[in-house]
Amino acid sequence: MNSWNNIYDTFDPIAFHIFSFPVHWYGIMYVLALVSALYIGKYFIKRDKLDFKSKDLDNYFIYVEIGVILGARLGYIFFYDTQTLYYLSHPWQIFNPFQNGEFVGIRGMSYHGAVIGFLLSTYLYSIKHKIAFGKIMDLVALSIPLAFVFGRIGNFLNQELVGRETDVSWGIIVDGALRHPSQLYEAVLEGFGVFIVVYLYKKYQRFSGELILIYAISYGIFRALAEIYRAPDAQIGYVCCNMITQGQVMSLAMSLVGVIAWVYYERQSKVKGLKKIWPLIVEVLSFLPQTKKPGIGIALIFGAIGAGITFAYVKPRIVKRVVGLENTRESINLLFTIPLIFAAALLSFAHGANDVANAVGPLAAVYDALTTHGVSTKAAIPLWVMVVGGLGISIGLALFGPRLIKTVGSEITE
Repeated sequence: MNSWNNIYDTFDPIAFHIFSFPVHWYGIMYVLALVSALYIGKYFIKRDKLDFKSKDLDNYFIYVEIGVILGARLGYIFFYDTQTLYYLSHPWQIFNPFQNGEFVGIRGMSYHGAVIGFLLSTYLYSIKHKIAFGKIMDLVALSIPLAFVFGRIGNFLNQELVGRETDVSWGIIVDGALRHPSQLYEAVLEGFGVFIVVYLYKKYQRFSGELILIYAISYGIFRALAEIYRAPDAQIGYVCCNMITQGQVMSLAMSLVGVIAWVYYERQSKVKGLKKIWPLIVEVLSFLPQTKKPGIGIALIFGAIGAGITFAYVKPRIVKRVVGLENTRESINLLFTIPLIFAAALLSFAHGANDVANAVGPLAAVYDALTTHGVSTKAAIPLWVMVVGGLGISIGLALFGPRLIKTVGSEITE
């Protein structure tokens, strides 16, 4: 792994020169991202026989390319750069690729700024060419994620957006410190991960523009998770609790906006019920009595079945591992590390679920009172309230789960 750990010492971020101008791998990856998004879109148009013409997509690509580049650069200046006022008073410097007479290229692009530029350019295109905005966005949701992988690889090759310090064997040495290759984590999560979510959800799509909302929700969550391993921007640092970055805040805000929009348009589409979203799950569970609210008997039966299967699987393996172990704490740790992790995770989930229930209960009651103009003895919990609770527990576990598991595991071991 030594050559991989020291890859930045041997890798040249400049791919080649055209006369005296250096061409960086970052720029090549950026172009590959834009071009691959175009051809992925053409692939889905042909495969799914979508009502798009190739010429329309080529024209749209020009709009988007301009919008993304402008939005990404301006977004970086407004969201991340410490010299915002300088650029506002010297706007010609925003796209100046020279520093002190030396060609260094244009550095500093913001994904969230690119999103804003992309949305504006798409809206202008849809108005001018009279093509439904949601129809375009659904195609975009399928085209962007895989192309985005090139962008994150470009960040890695450009030696920017580095990860937090670590001791993992696959870390990258940056300025003498071993760090997570967080750009590659983001490539996997924000590229392949988001694509899988959007692609699998496509068969359950109920209204035009829904796929782009699923993209926004899933991207925001995956980005927030990936940033756990990414160092904060040096000029900003952590924005909260010495662990929350600005990228996480903006990504989760993006997911929240996506959830709110999804709930609104889902209601507008007049399609309700779990069976409309996950029909396979409902069909599998339809044989159970009291499917909506299983009784204590059903819960105990399934709990006993799960316990029996777990016991039958674990016991022979523990017996096998015990042979030759000494009667020491280290031996106990060796045997029960994995069970302790699962026990702590279940315990944290139980506490978290209880806290979320306590939180969303009043929210559901307030919502019920506002919609019914009265006080009910029982209040239904709308889907959007459950989504808020689910996001809360997911983010909480992502941020504090490892620390909780380590603490609880240590106390149980003691």
